[in-house]
Amino acid sequence: MADQKETLERRQYRRFKAAKAAFVMLRPQWPNSTVLCQIIDISLSGLAFHCSSIPDKTIQPSEMDILMRPSHFHLHKIPFRAIYDIQNFDKVPSEPNGMRRCGVKFGQLTQDQRSQLENFIRHHTLGRV
Repeated sequence: MADQKETLERRQYRRFKAAKAAFVMLRPQWPNSTVLCQIIDISLSGLAFHCSSIPDKTIQPSEMDILMRPSHFHLHKIPFRAIYDIQNFDKVPSEPNGMRRCGVKFGQLTQDQRSQLENFIRHHTLGRV
């Protein structure tokens, strides 16, 4: 009899835990605003991040940048769409609205963007999730 806790992995690509200095900069539909959030994990098809400074709106399809601090890695204008957006994911005393955990799927990447993403995963992650 199969263990009931087994789950079927439906993801096409393996996920990797991001280094603590890995961030995503959202370029949302909101005028004159960008938001910097910490990446939790990443794959060739999308990523998850958590953030406390996203305006109280659902993440809309838009573009994002992936960056590493203090290195000079910066992957520009990656199209994405939100897969999930969990508000109050982790209540933090200093953040009255708590953290938000969001998962996004990348849109159509250029060959250069895909190559840079592969490089990011190879050099700026801490192993499989």
